[in-house]
Amino acid sequence: MFDKKDFNFIAIKESFDKLKAGQKAEIRRVVLPEDLARIAISYRLLPKDEKLTKQWQRVFYFLPYLARHKDANSISLGTQLAELKLNLNRLESLIHSDSPNDLIKLRDIVKGYKKEDLTVNWQKFGEMLYFWGGKQKQQLLTDYLLSINRIKQAEIAQSEIESRSVAQTEVEIIVERVAVAKAQELQQTQATQGGEIAQTITIEEMQIIAIDNKEAKEIKEVDSSTNTAKNQKSPKETITAKKTKISGTNAVINKVKPSSHKVKVNDSITAKKSVKRSKNK
Repeated sequence: MFDKKDFNFIAIKESFDKLKAGQKAEIRRVVLPEDLARIAISYRLLPKDEKLTKQWQRVFYFLPYLARHKDANSISLGTQLAELKLNLNRLESLIHSDSPNDLIKLRDIVKGYKKEDLTVNWQKFGEMLYFWGGKQKQQLLTDYLLSINRIKQAEIAQSEIESRSVAQTEVEIIVERVAVAKAQELQQTQATQGGEIAQTITIEEMQIIAIDNKEAKEIKEVDSSTNTAKNQKSPKETITAKKTKISGTNAVINKVKPSSHKVKVNDSITAKKSVKRSKNK
């Protein structure tokens, strides 16, 4: 019985990678796995003492399309196809197809991706191709479906996280807006209070200025009254001064016009006598 441990599929993949571009192209151009029997390079890839059976034809059929992953525990092909979002209908069509159509469909699937996008552990992948059948197909589908389910659960979890994040962000925005509104209100209140304080100070200053002006006026009036009082004389002094003034005036009058007054009086008396004499005649 065949022991899969006897074949090193990684070494076969490495031998293919060392071929010339033209030799690789020959294998790439084949349509069916059985076409490899007509290509000479296929026999050079066989392990020692092996014949180009259908098992080896299936293995060689995929050598140009899948890169080798160095990690022995790399994820399976079904898992990678799920992560690359392969349509399930294509995989189901492959599963329900008979040989060699199933292999043709599988190769068409992997040809649609770059080598860097599909990297497999060629030891495990080579074994799957060598023993290709219903069991291997079912394992491919199972890996795909399990991975799809895991991806969907991860997407749901991520969506919930994003929803919570969005909700939290909205709450934070609301809180921030409230904080800003309160800060603006506080600033406005402080500004209003500052205006009232400034206004109060202004009124107080005006009151102080008014009081100072009033006091200054009162002081001026007191000074004026004091000066007036100093200049004023007592009643007796005023009467005496007036008498002195009148006496001085009379003296001046008497001194200046005594003779003229007497002449006028004498003239008046003489005139009266003449009139009287005229009446008697």
